[in-house]
Amino acid sequence: MKRFLALLFLAACFPSALLHAQSAHWLPLESSAILGLPYRVELVVEGGIPRTDPELPPIPYVETSSAKREPSANSGNARSPSVAYVYTLRLLRSGPHAIPGFSLATDHGIASVPAFTFWVGEPSFSPSFTSSADASLTLFRDEVWQGEPFPVEYRLLAHAGAFLEITGQPEWTPADLLVDRWSRPERVSGEWRGAFFSGLRYSALAIALNPGKISLPPVSQHVSMETSKFGQGLFSQAVIRPLVLHSAALALSVRPLPAPAKDGFSQAVGTFGLTSQISPSDTQVGEPATWTLRIEGTGNWTTPWNLLPPEIPSGLRVIEPAPQQQSDPDSLFCGSLKVERILVAERPGRYLIPPYRFTYFDPLAGIYRTALAPSTVLTVNPRSSPVGSLSDHSSSGRPMPLPAEAAAPKKRLPQAPLSGSARGLVPLENRWLLAGAGGAGVVLLALWLILARGHACLTDPLQRRRAGLRRLRRIHREIRHSGSEGERQQQLFRWQSAIRDAWLVGPVTPELAELQAALERAQVDQAAFQTWTALWREAEVHLYAREVSLPADWVERSEEQARRISIPRPSWRKTFALPHFFPVLTILGLLLSSSWGLNALDLYRSGRFTESGCLWERSLRRSPTDWIARSNYGAALSQEGRWPEALAQWSSAFLLAPRDSAVRWNFALAISQCPGVDARLSALTNGPLWFRWIAVGSPAEWQILLAGGLLDLFLCALLLLLSRYRLAQLAPSLRKALLALGLGVSGIAATAVILYGPMADPRAGLATEGALLRSMPTDAQQQNSPLLAPTLVVVGKPFLHWVQACLSDSRSGWLRAETIVPFFRPPYVPRPSAVSSTTADAETALPSASGP
Repeated sequence: MKRFLALLFLAACFPSALLHAQSAHWLPLESSAILGLPYRVELVVEGGIPRTDPELPPIPYVETSSAKREPSANSGNARSPSVAYVYTLRLLRSGPHAIPGFSLATDHGIASVPAFTFWVGEPSFSPSFTSSADASLTLFRDEVWQGEPFPVEYRLLAHAGAFLEITGQPEWTPADLLVDRWSRPERVSGEWRGAFFSGLRYSALAIALNPGKISLPPVSQHVSMETSKFGQGLFSQAVIRPLVLHSAALALSVRPLPAPAKDGFSQAVGTFGLTSQISPSDTQVGEPATWTLRIEGTGNWTTPWNLLPPEIPSGLRVIEPAPQQQSDPDSLFCGSLKVERILVAERPGRYLIPPYRFTYFDPLAGIYRTALAPSTVLTVNPRSSPVGSLSDHSSSGRPMPLPAEAAAPKKRLPQAPLSGSARGLVPLENRWLLAGAGGAGVVLLALWLILARGHACLTDPLQRRRAGLRRLRRIHREIRHSGSEGERQQQLFRWQSAIRDAWLVGPVTPELAELQAALERAQVDQAAFQTWTALWREAEVHLYAREVSLPADWVERSEEQARRISIPRPSWRKTFALPHFFPVLTILGLLLSSSWGLNALDLYRSGRFTESGCLWERSLRRSPTDWIARSNYGAALSQEGRWPEALAQWSSAFLLAPRDSAVRWNFALAISQCPGVDARLSALTNGPLWFRWIAVGSPAEWQILLAGGLLDLFLCALLLLLSRYRLAQLAPSLRKALLALGLGVSGIAATAVILYGPMADPRAGLATEGALLRSMPTDAQQQNSPLLAPTLVVVGKPFLHWVQACLSDSRSGWLRAETIVPFFRPPYVPRPSAVSSTTADAETALPSASGP
């Protein structure tokens, strides 16, 4: 009985539910869609009236018109109202198309419009054959937008039965279009006027670069085809000739983009989609998270875009790799762009990544659109213990108390620099230094005066005239004492060369007119002008005419004119010009600085931290294992706030002398000032006791102890072998003691070396700057991963200014040499390459990978 009443209630409610139900469906008004022809579809909404005329979502390669509302059959029924909208679609590409589903707001709520799929077929093509073959270029639209990718089609058709062989690709080079390469040809066939035809179809995408009217040139293609027949009947033969077929020229109208452009317009034209992703969305302090923006679609990828930079909230450190653009191998205008931002949080919290907007122009709708990537939240948790992987395995879950050194207050200061050095020379007394500096200064000053005077004379613009005048006066004596006619002619040629320099005549072999021009520039008087002209003419006649001798007074007249030439001497003021003071000031500065013997400790105590650091760095280049210099250099760097570099120097000092109290204090201070440091390095001071005990010795000392233990085991095995062959007798107690000693020492030392890990490698170092670990030693776009500083690395082989680095997490790649501070080797110092030492981009010389 209860079941019957329930069914009766449902039957009573079902008609009422039908009255208030909403639905939407599509009705195609044409039986088929044809490429290039309008296609009409109708959207019928039942059970409600839309509040606004619905707009269709963007459909690739389909242009949609505005909705045209038409009355429906039951529009007057108040209980079940309905309305119909007709859309006209303009199809730009054949094949399957789909109208995506969307939601529609009505007066009765939200109605869901389903997706609608339809097929676009090829148009029935009717060729206009003027011969047995025809070439045609088809534009599906006469008007396009500037920068819009639009389709073009080229067809080559021939009568069925006609011989046609294609011998070349279609050639089309429009000046104002950027055209993609032609697609692979497709076979087409049909019937027209009772005759069959077949051929090939090529398609491509093109972009108009500039607005205005464009005249498109014809497409040409080389073919071999039958033009006529030779003979008649069964014995006729086809005549095959090479021809070039041309399509008709077309015109295209290019519309400029609507003005004014929307704010933030990126110059992108086409149909695009924007996605945003942050991975991972939940991270810890110091760990990276990658925010990826990806733009995909069809558009003007060949045109530079003006993308707005993403907004990054404060408190996040950003590493910006280069954007990666990928193009479709089959099209220039289809691709994707990936923009990455590597975010590293400095403190815990929830960071709101603001939404990103990408504004582009949609040519199908003719409007500017803005794609919006929604905002995301990056959750940053406090960093767990840096030695979590090395925590002791006790059953208690309570944190282990840190030692006194690791629990030092945050604002503690580094200890004073240590005095002394691992290597050094006894300084000289100051009076001997002053005497040597004074004598060297006098010698350098005299040498500087000589060089400055010589340089001033060489750079004087009148130096050439003086040299020519000196040669001219010597040549007069040589001409007077010449013994033969040939020797006199040689002296006359030298006289002409001296005249050329004395009067600054341009050409190497001057003529009379050029000498006269030089005399006019020198503004000589008329008498001297005529005399020099006569002397030159008489010398040329004697040189080039036959049996013509020089006048008897020619040498006297030339000497008299040479004595009248007056050239001022170089001024001493040029000797003391400002550029000449730079060498002497530089040398004197170096001499004084070296003679006084400034001490790095004195510079540090006087507050000159940069200068003291330079001196200690210079000392480390000579002796990289000087742990005192390492500790002092770290103190100077910490005073400048360069904590990652100070940590690298103090880590090196700790690995060289871990028992020194000042070194241990400074090392623990640097660890506390550098969050995110490598767990193994931090565990030397903050780790559990079962790990910190290795700090009683340096890695080198443990290695020496391990070698000693292995040597003890070798001697024990040797003595045991000799005793077995009765060649030596050894007391059992002594043999067991040696075996126990060897096993214990080698076991403890091997454990310490294993716990040190990469820090016991002579190639170990610390990366002090955040960078990208690259797969190849170059700045070109490639696969890379972020590297957060400071990080332990093991340096491999060098290449130019790059080094191969291996990380403790098994990653390896290439880093720039200047970002790494070696623990046991000299620092990397860039110097000009031997190939091109004067260029701006000289290579960096690195020490050998096998060096000490």
